[in-house]
Amino acid sequence: MLIGVDATALVKNKTGVGNYISEILTHMIKDKKNEFILYSNQEIYFPDDSNIRKVVHSPFRKGPAWLNSQLLRSLFIDKPDVFWGGNGYLPIFSPKMTKLVLTVHDLVYMYAGETMPFLSRYSRKLFQPMAVWRADKIVAVSQATAHEMSLNYNRGPDKVVHPQISASYFVGATSDIEYIREKYGISNYLLTIGTLEPRKNMVNLIKAYLEVVELGYTLPQLAIVGGKGWMQGELDKLVETGVHKGVIKKLGYVPDKDLPGLYSYAKAFILASTYEGFGMPVLEAQASGCPVLISDIPSMKEAANQICCYFRPDRESIVDALKKLSSNELPLVCRLKSDISNDPVIASSIYIDLMEEH
Repeated sequence: MLIGVDATALVKNKTGVGNYISEILTHMIKDKKNEFILYSNQEIYFPDDSNIRKVVHSPFRKGPAWLNSQLLRSLFIDKPDVFWGGNGYLPIFSPKMTKLVLTVHDLVYMYAGETMPFLSRYSRKLFQPMAVWRADKIVAVSQATAHEMSLNYNRGPDKVVHPQISASYFVGATSDIEYIREKYGISNYLLTIGTLEPRKNMVNLIKAYLEVVELGYTLPQLAIVGGKGWMQGELDKLVETGVHKGVIKKLGYVPDKDLPGLYSYAKAFILASTYEGFGMPVLEAQASGCPVLISDIPSMKEAANQICCYFRPDRESIVDALKKLSSNELPLVCRLKSDISNDPVIASSIYIDLMEEH
């Protein structure tokens, strides 16, 4: 088969969608009987291989504007047997012989639309349902997303394929604690990870953390990993307040090779999101041996396999959880690595099987 792939998420500093696509694609390309064309509107950060061709379009166009102009022209020129829309989008038109496989990560525009920039929300609202209607086969990244699809699109996925994480998380920390201390200036810390945008609920988390510290409770330093996002509002000021007081450490974007160590040495991993399609960092933390303290939302509890401590994602509930954490009242436990279902070979095989079905 000739398989076209939306590779726009395979950027240098990948986030959740990019990591999802990258991990599965890495194993898909090992079957040399298939050839792949990776299409993007910017440089593609994915290893070259004998059965991969990369097509980068210029000038830069974003989202559906790229999908329905530059990508569309390439699809009619190349005529792939299958096109994989791994980012929840498909072009409005495509060659008749090209099968369309779609991955739906979330319905954030419906359930947390206020956390999105206007154009992104409008784009998702218009083009994601259209993609679901056009797709020959659909994959959801969680049972929670599958349920939301059935409720809102009157169509569920053909398969659910959870995000697959790198084997490096399972083999333990790749860096010793001295390396972590020296490079990042932290030792006794809580860890949170995510692009700095409203859905990650960082404002409530940091306000709650600073409040608990001000009340005299002893907590490890809060280490924040994540690139700059959008609609940050008062977030920057809150972070700087915590940095000035010495209780918050802002690490920015961290290379993948350091993440297993950062997870492994953390006292706990905290994710306070108001909405997630899955919550890949929860799985990464557990695979690294780090207990998780997360929002009480279905997708993240699914990611944790219910083995977690959780709170409602409002400030008061987070304050209560952090007080209990300080007083050793939380039953922090970590999921056994052997209990985590993570097999990128099987995940990629599911995709290939869907692509081969006619």
